[in-house]
Amino acid sequence: MSRLPDFEGFAMFAKVAEEGSFAAAAATMGVSVATVSRAVTRLEERLGGRLFNRTSRRLALTDYGHTLAERAAKIYADAEEAEDFARETSSVPRGLVKFAGRPQHPHDLGAHQCLTYVNRSKRDVWRFTRQDGEECTITPTGALRVTSVEALLPTLLAGLAITELPEFVATQHFLDKQLEPILTDWRLPEGGLYFVTPTARARPAKVSALADFFISRLAAAQWSAATLMGWKPPGDRIK
Repeated sequence: MSRLPDFEGFAMFAKVAEEGSFAAAAATMGVSVATVSRAVTRLEERLGGRLFNRTSRRLALTDYGHTLAERAAKIYADAEEAEDFARETSSVPRGLVKFAGRPQHPHDLGAHQCLTYVNRSKRDVWRFTRQDGEECTITPTGALRVTSVEALLPTLLAGLAITELPEFVATQHFLDKQLEPILTDWRLPEGGLYFVTPTARARPAKVSALADFFISRLAAAQWSAATLMGWKPPGDRIK
């Protein structure tokens, strides 16, 4: 004898008891009358007792069948509930999906859509330098080249691509997790802000004071990664 209960037999027995006939139970379950009859007979043989009194005109539960009918109905209901839950779980998105594809080295960018600027100097090359001095040059590949940051942002915020952005644009999207920095151990060539003044000998004190003000404010600007993310600033870039 199988160690597993005859779940099919109990389910079909419960349906016959509910419908009052083998034919009605078979129609409800979408199987043949013979299949239902065999399942109930098999269950009776397994349990060692008759579940129904059968005549040509009438089908009735035996006393033994009455004692099992409620439990069999619960088995059937539990199975239906489990199946409904399984269908819902498989069709409705649930849980978290973890992506493996995050770049750890500039060479990994070859597997991603990397967007570039048309008017960028040497736009076909990204030159990276790591803190330990290692250098890496890659040619970004992507389906989109633009002339402005505004044209890039919708694609980036949709999570469809990677690009380089000015720090004052990128950091405002880091805090709300709309964008995520990658390859933070590496740097692309940095730009600078140039404040053109007379020579130091001929420079008025007020101009020097203004230069100092720009340096102090922009070196630790509220939009900078150093301020918002706690990164170490690369140094003054105002000249």
